[in-house]
Amino acid sequence: MSRGRHPQNQPTFTTEQLEEAHQIVALRHAPYVQVQRAKLVLRLDKEPQVTNHDLAALIGAHRNTISKWRSRWTNGDFHLDDEPRSGRPPEFTPTQIAEIKAVACELPCTLDLPFSRLSLSDLQRYVIKQEIVPTISIGKLWSLLDKDAIRPWYHHSWLFPRDAQFIEKAGPILDLYQGLFQGRDLRAREYVLCFDQKTSIQARARVHASVPPGRKHPQLVEHEYERQGALNLLALLDVHRAQVFGRCYAQRGRVEVEAFLNEALACPPYDSARTIHLILDNCSSQHPSTFPNWVAQHHRRVQLHYSPIHASWLNQIEIFFSIVQRKVLTPNNFRDLQLLTERLLEFIAFYNRTARPFAWNFTRENLEERLKLLR
Repeated sequence: MSRGRHPQNQPTFTTEQLEEAHQIVALRHAPYVQVQRAKLVLRLDKEPQVTNHDLAALIGAHRNTISKWRSRWTNGDFHLDDEPRSGRPPEFTPTQIAEIKAVACELPCTLDLPFSRLSLSDLQRYVIKQEIVPTISIGKLWSLLDKDAIRPWYHHSWLFPRDAQFIEKAGPILDLYQGLFQGRDLRAREYVLCFDQKTSIQARARVHASVPPGRKHPQLVEHEYERQGALNLLALLDVHRAQVFGRCYAQRGRVEVEAFLNEALACPPYDSARTIHLILDNCSSQHPSTFPNWVAQHHRRVQLHYSPIHASWLNQIEIFFSIVQRKVLTPNNFRDLQLLTERLLEFIAFYNRTARPFAWNFTRENLEERLKLLR
């Protein structure tokens, strides 16, 4: 049974208007409100006397909304889309917005401000004082900067290239990561190994046993500890096989490096390799002024590729060392160096059973583009 008052507005529709309503209902991706209004038109065409209350239940819209559209259509104002809205006028001109963003992209010292980095409140005071805008809220300032992801209150450490032959040294290493050498694909029995040392790994014996995690509390590790000495982890990462060879030594000099490489390169599959590309840095134990002579005498199949100075990020073994730091050494709680050594070697064995090659996507072309931005 119909409820509500008898409708005063009973619009009539032309053939073209009904056809438009049919088309909108048939569209799969029409806006929901347009589909509602089109269904309302078709229902009113069939049942002009139906009440707004009944239409609200049938169409899924509030009866006040239905009353509004019946009134408009009765008065000849027929349309099914929303009317354009004027909206609030913009608070700031494009020039003002550009000037605000330009200030946010300056170092504070260039603005004669005694800060190391700018906060939102610092920017707010500055742009008002410089009469760039008469006033601006913190929220509005944030929204303007957020559109271009400008964050002057953040900072990242950065090391600018200092090696005059940066691209000449880094390029071949990046090519090797992509499976290339001198413009050709790597051949069978041609391996790429990354070598480095993780030095001064301390064994810290906590003065109280750690408490395992439980309900509503993490693992608890005693703050105080007793030093039990330190050791050095030497490791080789096979880039394309995702295998690591590692050994621990008390010292980290040339003798240890030579002993380590002699042992590692005597193991399969490197003992029968055609070529071994060894990527390493410029530290004193393998300095490029002396170490290549020893390699040429004892390991003729090895080709050395020194990374540029201050570019350890190019050596993928550093990624493995970061995993060791997170998974094995944090928190550091080892009663002696023997336990620390056992844990490190056990983790390497575990890693070799489960690891996959790192997804290294930074190429020689990427490096060249990055260096262009720094010039």
